[in-house]
Parts: sequence; C-alpha cells; structure tokens
Amino acid sequence: MSTHHDPISLLKDYMSNSKKIDSVGGKLYFNNLEIPLTHLTAWKPKQSGKQYSIGSLWFFLQNSGLNKGDYARAASKAGAGVEMVSIPDRSEVLAYFQGGKDTTDCIDEELRASTLIEKVAEETKNASREALERPLCTKESLLQTPSVSYKYLLTYCKDNLKHKKRQREISATSLLEEILSGPDNHPEHQPRPIIIVPSAGTPGGICYANALEFLEKGNYVDPNNVTGIMPSGPLCFNKKIKGRMITFEVYDQTLGFSKAHWRRAVAVFVQGPRYQFKDWPLANDLITLFLTMRGFYLNYQDSPIEENVKKLYVKILQISRNKRHLDKTIQHEFWCDLEKFIFSPRYKSK
Repeated sequence: MSTHHDPISLLKDYMSNSKKIDSVGGKLYFNNLEIPLTHLTAWKPKQSGKQYSIGSLWFFLQNSGLNKGDYARAASKAGAGVEMVSIPDRSEVLAYFQGGKDTTDCIDEELRASTLIEKVAEETKNASREALERPLCTKESLLQTPSVSYKYLLTYCKDNLKHKKRQREISATSLLEEILSGPDNHPEHQPRPIIIVPSAGTPGGICYANALEFLEKGNYVDPNNVTGIMPSGPLCFNKKIKGRMITFEVYDQTLGFSKAHWRRAVAVFVQGPRYQFKDWPLANDLITLFLTMRGFYLNYQDSPIEENVKKLYVKILQISRNKRHLDKTIQHEFWCDLEKFIFSPRYKSK
C-alpha cells in the first residue's frame, strides 16, 4: 500500500510546529519521508507562471533573517533545487508557513494533485525487494540470465548507500559533545562552552553586568539598574541540560581568544553594529559566523529592533519592560533554542 503527501502541507506542518527537517544529499527528510529539493510544489510566484520547488521554499524559510545580498549568495551556493524566492512573494511565504495564515492565492489547486509525493508502505517495499532478490540467489544464476537488466539492482544499491550515509550524518557527534570531549582539556575541569555578550548594555539588552542574572536565574535586570562591583574575567554558571550538569563561561572580551576559545564558542548576543565582530575569525562572513555559533538579540517588546539586526541570521528575544514574571519565559525560549543548536553537529563549511 502507499500514501500520498502534499509537499506544501507537509512543509507548513513542520515549520509551524518547529519539527526537525534534515537536509542531506540534495533531499529533505520529513521523519522517514524523503523529498528531493528539486520537487516542484503547487506554489506559483506572483510574477511568473513557474512553480517553486520545495527546496526553494524551505531554504528561504531557513534563511529569512538574512539581508537580500547575503540570501542571494547563500541561495546561489545551495545547489540544484534551490532558487531565490522573489521579493514580492516573501511576505506571503512567511505568513503562510510561519505566521499562521491558512489560505493563500499563491497555491494553484489544479496543480496540487500532480505534485503529491507517494510513500510506499514498508511491507510493500520489503515484498518488492524479496521478489527482486529471489532470482539472484547465486552467482551462477546471475551469469545464466544475460537478457535481464540489472539497472533496478544498481538503483537499489545506490539508494541503500545514500540511506546509510544519511544515518551516519544524522548520528554525527553533537557540537556540545565535541566540545566536552574535545582536545581543549583543562587540568581541573572539562572544556566549557562559551557565551559571548557585549561589555556595555543598552536598555532591554544583555551585557556582562546582567548576563548571569538572566542566563542562570531567569531574572532580567536593566543594565542601567545594575549595582555593585563586577568581577573581572569570565563569568561561570551551571546549567542542567538533559540530566547533565554543564558549566558555561560568559565573556565580554574576545581580544585574547585562542583557537581553543573560538572552538568552544556556542552563542553570541548581538547589538547590531558590525564593528562588534571586528577582528573575529569570520568578521567578513557573517552568514558562516552564525552557522558556527548561535546568534541572539534581546530587547524590550515596545522598542524597535536595530535595523542591522534584521539583516542577521539571529534569534530575536523580546522581553517585557515591566512584567518581570515573564522573564523566565524568555529565558526558557533562549535555552530551548540554544540546546537545539548545541545538540546538532558542528557546522563545517565546504
């Protein structure tokens, strides 16, 4: 038996519910359903009669925080199946797949049936495989059937190898495990993941002075209201993650960072200006920078977001100016996002 899936409905379900979509070898994996990036959907651009591939829609949704130039460069390097979503279509794509909008005129319902993905049930696959394997029981029988084409066997072997490769990539060592068991050993403790914050804060922002109160305790203190003498050097705190106590270090200065420090950096809080990243290893490639460490931006809900921040691929956290009982909700949002990042394999540029 087989079932059919609409790629647009599938992508909307996964994006709106924050389900994980794996991208390996030119295909997207929705749990155990694979769809090539090149597979066309029923979503048609407003300014042409073509159809967007599922790869184009997915890649835009993953990179919607980039500015136009960076997005264009990233899309051009993404390979077959990924083309830019045009500017007139972008707001509609975001509203439908992430903003809760349930209908759109951009979906051509007449095309929808022709874009469905067929998924063959596992028992049917096994039965077909057994039927294929049955006449190939010995080397002699293979040699005695010269008129038979074995193209299907080659296809099966290639697909099997791709599946095994994908399983290896998915089960690759996470960023956190790589840091904790990596080469940067300390005589007294394990290597510690690093979070980088600005030295001085702005109202609604995070900085060295208020970082521990928010990251460790879930209490936000405006930088202008922080009192007392701050210690020098990195700040340390413990966080229990998936039953394991992890010690994090917080830095506001990276001037003396070694390669070992940069290997341990997992998050950075941005303020907006590009000079914040001056002399960083990836200062001239912010796209790759925010793939190697997770970017965050914290500000008050009723304050405008810095224009430069809108161009960066960072997670925006907005905190209430007066309702302090909501601070822990934003802190929880931060940790959920960061945990997802550090439990994924480290990004390695090609």
